[in-house]
Amino acid sequence: MATTRGRQVFANQIVFDQADFFQTDGFTRVTGITVSQLTCEIFFNNTPLPWLFVSGVGVSDAQVAAGKVYWMEIPGDPGRYSVRWRPNAIGYWRLLITYPA
Repeated sequence: MATTRGRQVFANQIVFDQADFFQTDGFTRVTGITVSQLTCEIFFNNTPLPWLFVSGVGVSDAQVAAGKVYWMEIPGDPGRYSVRWRPNAIGYWRLLITYPA
């Protein structure tokens, strides 16, 4: 499970994070993970929000909108994933991404 570990953020400021998932050996990165293979939960002040979890491939930072969490494998770096989202309020936010495999 990857998490932003809860943080104070500001409205309309893009949050950039990286998610890492490893195979059972603890060293080999899992490559090719898509949105459909994951679950995403986002909380504002400990209240879950019904935000969409979508592919961030081809989405520029200027296009990142509140209400969505964007996921993509970093080009040229297999097994490393970028997560972006834009909070729409000042407060305490937490993002959980789970890879059930």
